[in-house]
Amino acid sequence: MMVVLGLGAGMLMQLVTLVAQNSVPAADVGVASGAGPFLRQLGGVTGVTMTGALYEVGSIQTAFTALTVIAVAAVVVAALIMEIPLRVTTG
Repeated sequence: MMVVLGLGAGMLMQLVTLVAQNSVPAADVGVASGAGPFLRQLGGVTGVTMTGALYEVGSIQTAFTALTVIAVAAVVVAALIMEIPLRVTTG
C-alpha cells in the first residue's frame, strides 16, 4: 500500500511542478518552481505541529475543534481570493 502511495505522490509532484512552470512567463519560472516545494514543506510543518499538539493536549475534542476552525478559515480565505487568469490571449 505504501509503495503505491509513494509512487503516486512522486509522479504527481513532478506533474504539478511542470504545470506550474508552463503556466507562468519565462521570467517567473524560478518562482513557480520554488513555490511548490516551499508550500509542501509548510504543509508538512503544519501537519507535524498539529499532530504534536494533539498528542500533547491529550484531548481529541480540543484538537478537532482547533482543526475545524482552521479548515473553515481556509475555506473562507480560498473563497475570497480573486481569480486571476493565467494567460490573456488577444485575438
